[in-house]
Amino acid sequence: MNYIYLIIFIFIWIWWIYLAHPSCKSIVLDKLKPRFKTGDIILFHALDNINPVIIGSYFGHVAIIYVDPDDPNGEPYIFESSNPTWMCMGPQQNPNGIFLSKLTDRLRRYKGLIYYKELSHEINPDICRGFKNFIKYAHENMAYECNVLNAWHSGLISFCTKKTNCGETVFLSLIKLGLIPESEYYNITFHYLLKMVYIKKLLNGYYYKDIIRITDYPF
Repeated sequence: MNYIYLIIFIFIWIWWIYLAHPSCKSIVLDKLKPRFKTGDIILFHALDNINPVIIGSYFGHVAIIYVDPDDPNGEPYIFESSNPTWMCMGPQQNPNGIFLSKLTDRLRRYKGLIYYKELSHEINPDICRGFKNFIKYAHENMAYECNVLNAWHSGLISFCTKKTNCGETVFLSLIKLGLIPESEYYNITFHYLLKMVYIKKLLNGYYYKDIIRITDYPF
């Protein structure tokens, strides 16, 4: 019987590390940086946990990019929710697990594989300014729900949600950015992360391009 368990474990390990690995091109981080814009998505595959197996996805974490339209340097940031006991974000550390940090710093600290879903074109700067208000609200009022299988969320689309997970945070962000209709919030029947992994078509002619693996970071 122990051999059966061992075979099952090996199969899951191979599937998780190799078989589910997406086929895509790779681009180094420094070359991608000028392309980063609000609404782009970052997907993560950890090498130090089994969240992908639990969720049923190669990717175990997701985040969204924000670039302040009034920042003359155009510094890209990453907005996400995660278990604060697993992540040390330095000055950006938030005990509630809602983080906004410099994108390049965050990616270079990550122990795993990172992928980029590029939005087809720029979002209106006024909409991006409104998104900044949502980030501020989330940081002050929302908290990460640690149970990846049963992350609780309220049915209020007015962005009064108190508990969230990484996928739901990005999902709500896309609603705030006008890329997903509010009605979609009530139609999710599986983990929000999976929706963010496979989402392609958006509102108003926006869409996500094929994923790219980001390389050239230490781990």
